[in-house]
Amino acid sequence: MRQIDEHYLDHPTEGVLRAQDFLFALGFVVNHKRVRRLLRLMGLRAIYPKRNLSKLGLSKYIRPYLLKGFKGHDRN
Repeated sequence: MRQIDEHYLDHPTEGVLRAQDFLFALGFVVNHKRVRRLLRLMGLRAIYPKRNLSKLGLSKYIRPYLLKGFKGHDRN
């Protein structure tokens, strides 16, 4: 677990499969399920870019809302 922690500090973007490859290079033959369990036990998660939902989309897909200010007919 110490070696996994040291490897994570050097490479925080690597996930379960790369951690499994790292352990295999050290001579440990471990299943991906065991590596996932150990990483979860240690509280380690891969760092990756999250979705940025605040940015607008492409301008060619942005259309004006045509019903803005339209009253329509009342249901009464």
